[in-house]
Amino acid sequence: FLVTHFLVTHFLVTHFLVTHFLVTHFLVTHFLVTHFLVTHFLVTHFLVTHFLVTHFLVTHFLVTHFLVTHFLVTHFLVTHFLVTHFLVTHFLVTHFLVTHFLVHSLSSDSLSRHSLSSDS
Repeated sequence: FLVTHFLVTHFLVTHFLVTHFLVTHFLVTHFLVTHFLVTHFLVTHFLVTHFLVTHFLVTHFLVTHFLVTHFLVTHFLVTHFLVTHFLVTHFLVTHFLVTHFLVHSLSSDSLSRHSLSSDS
């Protein structure tokens, strides 16, 4: 009886300890694997999201920078053209009017002198 009792008790205790170890091992392993996968997913999700947001912001900045620069350069060139065009046109018109006035004035003086000299 005692030997049988010892063997049965030994078997049950050993069975309990082995089962306890295996269940604990399974639960700990399951926790660690789940923890790793969830952490891996969250870190990957964060990095991908961070990359996409950074990519969007950098692209947005570059496109905005290009458009603003393009606008400012175009604005400068158009303004420069219009101001230059105005100044050149102003110069040519003024030059024409002054030249026309001087030619007209000189020819008028010349005619009046010629007329005075022929009268005398």
